[in-house]
Amino acid sequence: SLQDLSGLAFDYLALGHIHQYSGPLSSGSTTAAYAGCPFGRGFDETGAKGIIVGDLQLAPGRQSRHPGEPPRPIVVKPALQFLHLGNRQFVDMTVEISGVTDQQAIADQILQAIEQAQGPRYRDDFYKIRLVGQLPDGFSVLPDILDQKLAGQVSFIKLKDKTRPALDLDALAGEHALRGAFVRQARSAIERAAQGRDPQSLATAELALEIGLRAIQGEGVQYAAE
Repeated sequence: SLQDLSGLAFDYLALGHIHQYSGPLSSGSTTAAYAGCPFGRGFDETGAKGIIVGDLQLAPGRQSRHPGEPPRPIVVKPALQFLHLGNRQFVDMTVEISGVTDQQAIADQILQAIEQAQGPRYRDDFYKIRLVGQLPDGFSVLPDILDQKLAGQVSFIKLKDKTRPALDLDALAGEHALRGAFVRQARSAIERAAQGRDPQSLATAELALEIGLRAIQGEGVQYAAE
């Protein structure tokens, strides 16, 4: 912890284990940092990877912290720099595709999103993409077609379809049958969660509405927590 650092009497402490760069951490006269790993190896090690660069200097007039010992090299006002090694990155991101009605348009939105996020070098990186949003009735994501359209555009891409059908909930709620009754109950739960400003409850209520409607229509549904 930062509290532990202040009592260590170190000028600089290089920390390991965590595979993400932390930035400089200071407590008392001690500066520390996690460098992270120099290269990402999977989607649990996303983002820019590299090393920390800094200078060790002899402080003018600085005396040893232990009587009788000569002055020693220390980090003087550590000016630490994170040096990105320019290697390929693993990128885990979400792309919104609501209202799209064409597979090519989906592919174009994916490429636009990753280029905006990663810059000109985006083609070299590895991507795990979640597609979200509401799609028109009768239209769905076709992963095999998208794989073909995205082939050669980036080094690696893995798609997960998390889209939902766009529903006319007002019309469904007006039905005098099981589906209408369910929609009315689910919408009440969604409104309560929204008014209570509880994002987790709101997400649960919205997911319950989707699962319930699919079940009523006889569709098989499976959901696993990520």
